[in-house]
Amino acid sequence: MNRKTLLCAGLSAMMLAASIHPASAISAGSIFKVQYTHNKKTYTKKALNARYNNTVIKTNMPGFLDGSTSMYSAYWIFGKCKSLGTSYKYTSKTKKITFKGNKTVVMTLDSKKATLNGKSFTLPAAPRKVRYVAKKKNYIMVPGQTVAGKLGISYTWNNRLLSGVMKASSSSGQGSAPPTSTAPSTGGGGGPKTKNTAPLM
Repeated sequence: MNRKTLLCAGLSAMMLAASIHPASAISAGSIFKVQYTHNKKTYTKKALNARYNNTVIKTNMPGFLDGSTSMYSAYWIFGKCKSLGTSYKYTSKTKKITFKGNKTVVMTLDSKKATLNGKSFTLPAAPRKVRYVAKKKNYIMVPGQTVAGKLGISYTWNNRLLSGVMKASSSSGQGSAPPTSTAPSTGGGGGPKTKNTAPLM
């Protein structure tokens, strides 16, 4: 194989990788705007990252704080990141959000009520559908620490990196949430839209 062929093959491989792992929409700490679809209000947010084994999980929708709760894209983090070993489905008719890992978590859009393997529990913040104003796209946002913990994924908050750091865990308990005293603060809250037949990016 000559040099030109090798170069073309290398470029093709990089293009394929880019299509599988799109560049993160925005860097952690950057400011962006979202509109919550349930109240039509627009909020200014500070972008957060989600990491797996300290590697940033690629996403088209940055995370953000809803009060003191880190919210992440259900589709990009828990549906698209194969390293987590989880799956995600959104049913628009019932507004049900389903995550599967070593257990099953079911949420309802705009509600703090959820179930873990059929048993009820309360979320720290309701999952929301939000519109990423700059991209003009909708996303479902969910409490990342809670989803990770309930699915048996270790979660810790790194304030320096503005990131929720996840890794495999043998336990199914929740990881540590970003402490309210040190977590970056932003106002408001909201979430994205994703259909099970055509999940929102």
